[in-house]
Amino acid sequence: MYFKVFYLSRFLWYSTSMIQVRIKKVFEEIIRAQYGGIEMPAFSVMPPDVETFGDYTSNAAMALARVVQKNPMEIAQVIASGLEQE
Repeated sequence: MYFKVFYLSRFLWYSTSMIQVRIKKVFEEIIRAQYGGIEMPAFSVMPPDVETFGDYTSNAAMALARVVQKNPMEIAQVIASGLEQE
């Protein structure tokens, strides 16, 4: 029984990790398309602590706001509109 639970938890972690990597790459593509050749700041994509907040959360808009000197809400809207086009 322990092996089955361990294997399932490893599989779910791996799947979640792959999804996070894919989301991060899509965010980077959207950001580069909108803001050109900027140096990409470090940001994270992770499941939220509270499930009602959605499947994944990111601090990309906050991290990018420092680099491009724009309002994080404006950047988040750019990312969201890019996701809608995907």
